[in-house]
Amino acid sequence: SVVVISIGLVFVISALAYGIGLVSGGHITPAVTFSFLIRGEMSLASAIMYMLAQFFGAFIGALFLYASVVGLTTGCEGNSVDTIDDGANERLCASSCTLDADSGLFMDCGPPFG
Repeated sequence: SVVVISIGLVFVISALAYGIGLVSGGHITPAVTFSFLIRGEMSLASAIMYMLAQFFGAFIGALFLYASVVGLTTGCEGNSVDTIDDGANERLCASSCTLDADSGLFMDCGPPFG
């Protein structure tokens, strides 16, 4: 549920801030870096370097996430609900594919969760 995800995100952000706070000052998002820049606690050059590193890290993280989920809907297309034996995969296929009413087969599967 959304509440569980939100609470989990709070714990992850808190752990990150405490874990790397002494190293980078807790700059885990560009918003934090921007606020340090506005308050005059960082130079413009340092803020730009921090933000570039944050954007690059986010991009690499997104690539890893995409690589880990891109193949999840591979077995969905052309199969019916009855031929997919795992309930979790059935829900994933139902959320990522169109179920053809006539044939009962999953068609037009897009990327998972997208």
